Parts: sequence; C-alpha cells; structure tokens
Amino acid sequence: MKHTLNNNVQQAGFSLVELLLYMGLISILLVILMSVFLSALDVQQSSQATSTVEQEGRYLLTRLAYDIHRASSVTTPDSVGSSSPTLTLVIGGVSYAYTLSNSQLLLALDGFSESLSSVDSHISDLSFTKVGSPSGKATLHMTFTVQGVGTSSQPSEIRQYSSSVGLR
Repeated sequence: MKHTLNNNVQQAGFSLVELLLYMGLISILLVILMSVFLSALDVQQSSQATSTVEQEGRYLLTRLAYDIHRASSVTTPDSVGSSSPTLTLVIGGVSYAYTLSNSQLLLALDGFSESLSSVDSHISDLSFTKVGSPSGKATLHMTFTVQGVGTSSQPSEIRQYSSSVGLR
C-alpha cells in the first residue's frame, strides 16, 4: 500500500532564516530606542544641573542681601575699599559670619555652623568688598561663582554672581 502525502498541507512555524531576520530587526530597533533614551536622559541631567546652579545662585544672593539689609554693622571687611573672603555682620546684637569651606558657603551663628549651599553645587571665588564713603552707611559688593555637577557628555555649568547691597 502506498502512502501519499497531501501537498495542500503546510507545516506550521518559522524557519531559522526568518527567526534570525526578526531578531536582527528587533536588535536594531532596541539599539535605536536605547540611544534616544540615553540622549534624552543626558539632556535632562544637563537641564537639571543648569537649574540647580541658577536656583543656588539666586538663593545665595537673596539670603546675603536679606541679612545685609537687616544688619546694624559690618565687622568684616573692616574698612572702605578692603576685600575679604569672609563677611561678618551684626544683626540684633548677634554676630553672623559667612565663610567658604570645602566649596560650601557656611553661616556661623552663636557657635553653630550650617551650610547655605547644596551638595550639588560648589561655591568658589567668594569675595566681599566694602564700598562707599567711610562716614555713610556701609555698602558691600559681593561676588562668587557657582559650579554645578556635569554630565558624561557635557561639562558642568558655571555661573558667576555679583551684587552690591547696602545697610538700611
């Protein structure tokens, strides 16, 4: 007895060539999607670093201006035209001392010290200069540089801040 095969019946499944082709296409798509994702992540980190530097600089300028406006006197820098990397103010009979230590702006108050800057930024080139006339109220010119954290493909954000503020 002869057995005949029906030519109309097809085998189900994929051939090895088809599977390799599909895997190759999926691999290419995954590589493209991964590079787009990594680029978006890098841009987000860069934007966040820029925002951190801006916020940090504005906060420090505002905080220093607020305390200088409230001060009754400036101890350091001591004379008109002199500059100092530290600022010592007397506010309500209490001495406020601003100094730079390990790239952080510190406020020393009644024996306690606290950092005014965040760990995501580095402060440098801090300088306070007393300007104005010796007989008038003190005016201070302050400058400092804020540097943020950089990303793998972009350098860190650096901004310099400068302002002049007078006692009231």
